[in-house]
Amino acid sequence: MADKILVIDDDEDVLLFIGVLLQQSGFEVLKAKAAVEGLRLAQEQKPDLVLLDIMMPDMDGWEVSRRLRGTSDAPIVFVTAKTSVEDRRKGMEIGDDYVVKPFDAADLVARIREQLHQRSA
Repeated sequence: MADKILVIDDDEDVLLFIGVLLQQSGFEVLKAKAAVEGLRLAQEQKPDLVLLDIMMPDMDGWEVSRRLRGTSDAPIVFVTAKTSVEDRRKGMEIGDDYVVKPFDAADLVARIREQLHQRSA
């Protein structure tokens, strides 16, 4: 059975690109374009990993990650345009990995596989 990845990002182009990339890489993909929708999907579908944007209109990714941590042990990988050292540190403290947009597609898939491997080890 394919690993289930939840992508939460308010940018529909990013959702489409990551969705296609992950499907072609053999993952099952769930997509949410709002934080609240993503939290609902996480609770209902129990993803194996969450890709999470930080800057979203209804709730920022920091708060989403805090809420996810209360109900799930799935790795959280931030995928964001925020590039400051402070944001990266915060992302690594709250989440499991931090990827800056624009990103290399092969690198993103490799990071996802690494997180899933660490989780199953």
